[in-house]
Amino acid sequence: MTSRSLRNITLILLSLTTACSSAHRQQEVISTYQQGYLAPADELLSEQIAHEMPQNAYWKSKNAVTLLLDRATIRFTEGDTSHAIQDYDLALQALDYYGQDSTIDTAGQLLFEDGCGAYCGSNLEQILARVYFALTLLHQGDENNACALLRQAEELQQRFQQSIQPYLKDHFCNDNALAKYLLALLLEYQDDTSNAAILYQQVQELNGILPVDLNLCTEAEKHATLVIICHNGNVPFKISDTCPASIASALALEMILASQDIRPAYSSFTGIPVPALCQQWPSCPLPTTISLDGVCTPLSPILDVAAAAYNELEYKKPLIVARGVARFLLRRTAVAFAEGQDPCLGALVDFGIFIANASTKADTRSWRTLPSSIDLIRYRLAPGLHNIGIAVTGYGNNRYEEQCCIVLKAHDLCVINIFNIHPHVTINLIPTRFLKGE
Repeated sequence: MTSRSLRNITLILLSLTTACSSAHRQQEVISTYQQGYLAPADELLSEQIAHEMPQNAYWKSKNAVTLLLDRATIRFTEGDTSHAIQDYDLALQALDYYGQDSTIDTAGQLLFEDGCGAYCGSNLEQILARVYFALTLLHQGDENNACALLRQAEELQQRFQQSIQPYLKDHFCNDNALAKYLLALLLEYQDDTSNAAILYQQVQELNGILPVDLNLCTEAEKHATLVIICHNGNVPFKISDTCPASIASALALEMILASQDIRPAYSSFTGIPVPALCQQWPSCPLPTTISLDGVCTPLSPILDVAAAAYNELEYKKPLIVARGVARFLLRRTAVAFAEGQDPCLGALVDFGIFIANASTKADTRSWRTLPSSIDLIRYRLAPGLHNIGIAVTGYGNNRYEEQCCIVLKAHDLCVINIFNIHPHVTINLIPTRFLKGE
């Protein structure tokens, strides 16, 4: 075995020993973020990033994708868009880097557990990483680069969809209505009305009848566009669960082996770990209403992030289970081999494998600062002064309200982001160039 292989195996073992502490630190960051303490959450993440990937060396940390995406989103929520852009850019580089096949990672996941490999993001997260990067650029008024990122997101959707067509026809777990809608909006803004119309039609097919304007504007130069996006609630987080059929499968295997005079192994009865999604009740989306010049309209969901995450996990679960079964059989083979050499050695190995199986957990890493739902409304407005009211109804009839005035010129595109991070924690992000008096 080469020194490089030994080093890689050592890194895998070290990643296993630090997995629990990393998960604990992430939970601490998320709890701080959900309470509205954005600067302390940023500091906690920055300390972890400096430790795991000094000088932003994302290739040194197998958790780089989640760390960078979480910090970028926190900074975006804070209004620190310059640093958020840097983090989103690094996160995309890490996604590309870890998206390449790695023999060592694959072997480590097969021998140890799924979490020992580098995390390269779910399909949903890869698309939303570009969407959030684009929204951050739009906040700074950079429509061209935002449009380029949304084109990337659309290409990714098509690539993901084509990859599953041979297996699941008309399965839309990779289609993202928000990404398509924002790209259509920017294409319309750039007078590419034919492609914008196609994308609007696709959004209509994905979401049914949306209470948002999907019609092209024939006199865009005389109007301004206001888009209000609400990042509502918190996405469900992953926990390590046991595959429902794994215990029965282990019993069947032991019955088959017993027919060949092979003694049962106690290590077979721990089950196969798989990730499952869990949603805390205070993390659900909250009803949000916009008052524009005295007219109130509720925001409408355009992307159910929680449902999309659940659908994608269900689609990928057979592959996760198959890898777990392969890992299980490798370990069971080791017990059988040791048993054939010496019954006492077999019992010792069986005990060790039992501990290993019981300690093996599913990969629960994910982008935790995503919302549960993304809601949207768009207005076409005459140039001039407009009064906006934002009202969020929380639990126990608690209500958050904020008023502001914006000044729009013809052909302006103003995107306001509302972050309903948690009950009683709402943050509005309005581009200062549109605020009255700026």
